[in-house]
Amino acid sequence: FIIVSYVMLSANQSQANISPLCQAARNGDTEAVNALIAAGAEVNAQGKDGDTALMFAARRGHTEAVNALIAAGAEVNARTHSGITALMFAARRGHAEIANELIHAGAEVNASNNDGDNTALIEAVRKRSIDANDVKIVKLLMAAGAEVNVQDRYGDTVLMFVVRHGQTEPVDILIAAGADVNVHGHHNRTALMDAALSGHAEIVKMLIAAGADVTVQGKFGNT
Repeated sequence: FIIVSYVMLSANQSQANISPLCQAARNGDTEAVNALIAAGAEVNAQGKDGDTALMFAARRGHTEAVNALIAAGAEVNARTHSGITALMFAARRGHAEIANELIHAGAEVNASNNDGDNTALIEAVRKRSIDANDVKIVKLLMAAGAEVNVQDRYGDTVLMFVVRHGQTEPVDILIAAGADVNVHGHHNRTALMDAALSGHAEIVKMLIAAGADVTVQGKFGNT
């Protein structure tokens, strides 16, 4: 009955090429995931955008489904057509437990998208705000060998994103891991300029102590 239900649901989906296994993974229905795999479902089948069942589960935060798929041989480093991995999805959504499971299963922490400007570490902090789960993901990724000075398409680093959020703990983590405090990002700004602009005095002090250049100027001549 479980398998039939997901087959019927998949057939009625307006989006094409979403398999019953992907539907079950997206819903976090671990019982259905296991039943479909036992019945011969292809665990690494990809949908129209290249998403796998593991990616759906990781994106939605379904840890049990993620573990079931990994145990069944899901490829943790599979990519969507744009180059996004399950770990990137987990980092983007702040699912620290899932990020940990994926890393232990062999996920490549420095994998980037097709444009080469997006990694799991950037996904963990490039958002409107970060919380304890995001900081935990940063720690997990750094411990697993994530490149700390990776830059996005505009030249901004992970340190710059974290500085703008105003939280001292992740800033301290990144500096201790060797983050370059003098990299120039968007509009030629540095992390110190971002901290000063955002009014984060404590972080300004941390960056200066780490060797930030206090004389640098931005694109428009501002310091």
